[in-house]
Amino acid sequence: MTVTETERSELLGTKIIKIALIISITVLTSFAGAAADYQLSSDTEWNKGSTENTTVQNGGLFLQKEKIIDNFNDNSLDPKWLTTDQDQDSGTSFDETNEQLEIFAGGADIWTNDDEYGAVYREDISGDWTTTLTVTYQQDGVNDWSKSGIAVKNDMTASASATGYAVITATPGNGVSFQYDSNGDGNLDSNQEACTSYTEPVKIRMVKDGNQLTGLCSTDGGDTWTTVNSASPSGMQSIQDVGVISTSHSSGELVEARFDDWN
Repeated sequence: MTVTETERSELLGTKIIKIALIISITVLTSFAGAAADYQLSSDTEWNKGSTENTTVQNGGLFLQKEKIIDNFNDNSLDPKWLTTDQDQDSGTSFDETNEQLEIFAGGADIWTNDDEYGAVYREDISGDWTTTLTVTYQQDGVNDWSKSGIAVKNDMTASASATGYAVITATPGNGVSFQYDSNGDGNLDSNQEACTSYTEPVKIRMVKDGNQLTGLCSTDGGDTWTTVNSASPSGMQSIQDVGVISTSHSSGELVEARFDDWN
């Protein structure tokens, strides 16, 4: 059978279209596989060891990774940090100065029926994470149970009511304390201490794994770590606030605390 030039051109065009379709399907399949791998990575290894912000876009849930590191060394608090004054005392302040975060805060305490503090925090934190903070200075002479350190709760602006609450804090007279809300009433009511003798600076760490929070401390610059305690605070939500907290444990009196190396 003789094939005309027109028929030959039509056959060639059909082959080109088929090849293009095969390439398109291959590319789309590869992209889908890559997307699946990315999602798997987002849910597991990619999320470990730092902090993750969750965003909603076009009706879908996207895990937008943001590793939050702040050495507090530019003398201006990053606008992504929020502040809340819950200590019921006047004069509470939050500043970056001398390449550190400085908080002056009062408050009766953050324990049982009291939940009075000042805090610098980030909102909408989800997933598993680890955060480390150096407490470089904490004013002594006001109360041995003044507390300054890392806090996590469902809403940092809701004093004595937000659940999912835990802290790992340095104190002037009782070492490092891990406290959490065990019954869901929005108040800290369970305590464990470690690193009871140290010279500032002292490093503290909070680790979230599922619904479990673990507090750790280091008195040698982070070379060795001591686990203070682990717990699953009642009422933890999937998205929480995480930040730096301070209370003087003495109503009407402010204490100064300084921090460095949020990581």
